[in-house]
Amino acid sequence: QTLAFANLAECKDSQAVTALTCENEYAKASQQSVEDAPKFQALSDCEAEYGASQCRPAMWNGASVFIPALAGVLIARSLANAGQTTSQPLYPPRTGPAACPPGYNPAERPE
Repeated sequence: QTLAFANLAECKDSQAVTALTCENEYAKASQQSVEDAPKFQALSDCEAEYGASQCRPAMWNGASVFIPALAGVLIARSLANAGQTTSQPLYPPRTGPAACPPGYNPAERPE
């Protein structure tokens, strides 16, 4: 079972997993986002890709960088592993040039 939450409060309110699981998995996803997220030297470069107010400062390998803000967390529960959970950070959608695959034209999308 995979669950997606926009924030910690939403996770806790859902009662789909325990509050402690929400806190632990959200903390893991936050840490993972620092390690896995695209890194930018300038806030303006990050915001060009992810939009205004969608980036945050972070420390990575001793350097000050900007990364996309955590837009939520994906929590997966393994039914085969006694309900053990794993988490993954979710980022805001990209708005910059890399937002869509090459050749994609939104005007040509089917309705």
